[in-house]
Amino acid sequence: MNVHRSNLDGMMRLYNSISEDTKTRLKDGENVDGLKEEVKGARYSDSITLSSDAKLIEKAVKSAPKADRVRAEKLKTIQKKIENGTYKIDASLVAEKIIECFIDEIT
Repeated sequence: MNVHRSNLDGMMRLYNSISEDTKTRLKDGENVDGLKEEVKGARYSDSITLSSDAKLIEKAVKSAPKADRVRAEKLKTIQKKIENGTYKIDASLVAEKIIECFIDEIT
């Protein structure tokens, strides 16, 4: 996040330019020579800039519900196949994945 200090610096210069008595009176809600309206009427704006990583995270968060729906549909399909007795597991693919995981762990 990038925070621009220019607005803060301007406010600090304004605040430091008035006397301690005036600061106290302003804090207490008094209008000292129209200064309260001047401070109240000052327009300051903040802005943020999102990094590319933050934008990717935002995109992932938005797409997560869709992925959950797809996963739920796959799960239902597998459950139906198991119930019907038509779900088949390819043992060679399972063995291949086990070996890949083992190799990843030792390297």
